[in-house]
Amino acid sequence: MGEFLNRMTALLGVNCGAFGHSQGGVALNTFLSGSGNWTQLSSLISRVGGAFEGFVWGQGHSDSAFGLPPKAYQSGLNAVFGQLTAANSFSGYARMVWTVPNIRSSTWGTPYAINRVRKGARDWCSANGGTYVHMHDVDQVDNIHQSQVGSRTMGRHIARAFRAGYGASNGLGPAPLSAIRSGATITLTLSNVGQSALTLVGTPGNRIFVFAKGRVDRPANSDNRFPVSSVATPNATTLSIVLANDPGDGHELELYLYWGNGPVNGTTDNIYDDRDDDAVGIGRQVQANFDPIAVAAPTPGGAVNAPPSGFVANVSPFDMIETSASYGAGASGFGQEMTGGTALAVTGKTPCFVPVTIEGFFTCPTIPGSGAVVLFGGFGATASWYVGIDQSGKVKAGSGTPTGATTLVAGKRYHVAAQFGPSGRSIYLTNITDAGAGVRDYNSTGAQTIATVPPIAGRFALRNQGGGSAPSGGAVDEWAVFNSERYSGTSYTCPTAPFTGAEADLVALYHCDGDTQDAVAS
Repeated sequence: MGEFLNRMTALLGVNCGAFGHSQGGVALNTFLSGSGNWTQLSSLISRVGGAFEGFVWGQGHSDSAFGLPPKAYQSGLNAVFGQLTAANSFSGYARMVWTVPNIRSSTWGTPYAINRVRKGARDWCSANGGTYVHMHDVDQVDNIHQSQVGSRTMGRHIARAFRAGYGASNGLGPAPLSAIRSGATITLTLSNVGQSALTLVGTPGNRIFVFAKGRVDRPANSDNRFPVSSVATPNATTLSIVLANDPGDGHELELYLYWGNGPVNGTTDNIYDDRDDDAVGIGRQVQANFDPIAVAAPTPGGAVNAPPSGFVANVSPFDMIETSASYGAGASGFGQEMTGGTALAVTGKTPCFVPVTIEGFFTCPTIPGSGAVVLFGGFGATASWYVGIDQSGKVKAGSGTPTGATTLVAGKRYHVAAQFGPSGRSIYLTNITDAGAGVRDYNSTGAQTIATVPPIAGRFALRNQGGGSAPSGGAVDEWAVFNSERYSGTSYTCPTAPFTGAEADLVALYHCDGDTQDAVAS
């Protein structure tokens, strides 16, 4: 804090002050209106006069630990900054966000999960006039927390990000834009933000991750990349990257700078430019990218060579462990379906968020004589929400009252979609066996927000809820979880083919083709 304030005072020529509320190991939702953290923070805002020129939000570890998708983290930032704006009498204040700087602890999620929270924060900044502060060169004491030296580095990054708002030079460093490849050499183009040169520190290739397309690091601290043997700077907007292994001319690749699986010491290997207008002693750090830079195959259809570690299968935190599972032939074009047993997500850390659509196909099991049976479970506040069938033979979704109007018939195939979001709560249903029209089977217009559906983690589940309430007979097939409201109105058209795994806002997907592994494309 002292480093930041000293630099802002030097920039503006007047004394500067700061206030804040620090809380370790908590998720974003603990700062929503009504929470203890927000009560303390809003009290501080009142005590300093209800006005501030800028706010810095730094958080994300506890959300990446639970696999929160980017759009859900954006929704959380919308709520938090909405509260801050309402509490601030100063209009046009600066909004700075940083999330999960360089880290080597698997406690807080896989590199893939960390990248998704970073992406959500960056996307929010892009849409709301905020600035995402990149700081991946912070000295740490335990692979998580910064040292005193690391704290000063963070203060410098934040001060640099503030400079542009006061008409001063510097701000953020160059951003990666595009890449082409010839053999083992990748040419990466960076944006021109006033730099005249690039500076390489240590072994910068350790901060460049090149993956086979769709095969990013999923497990914690794994390494499934094509390693970099050398990096050069032909000019101020170009990095020439030579891979240690030839991927083959037919291989499509994806490139990330500062992927969430960096070196043990984040200060040793880095890429900067030469702009040091604020006399920090080093230029601005090149920005990370949270969407992949596509590197096209030089010769489509040519040779495809595996990375040194081989083609490692994607691992998802939403993969399930099966108990006595069985499978049979599904509907035409849909492969298999799960006809018996149960499956439960491994981690116990599957996220809750809104808006959400949980949808899938099922063959109606025996109608329960009492209680309810579950088709898909483990979502929502306290993980108590599910999509199932109650004792009257109607679809039940969420918890409490959402129950459909249609009486199901055992042995018939249906598609169901349960939605919760700003439009309210809805159940959409199609009787596929009888070629019925898709109808909205239940609707309540009360908006569901992250305040009404707190993101408490659960365990996604097929044919059960936390290990119980399994159906007798029937089948489940092609279940998906989306971070959006997919349907609207009083009617809809249900999908007629399996999902590809690359649909917009898709969080988890279970084809049920002989297993219950998450099939979302990276």
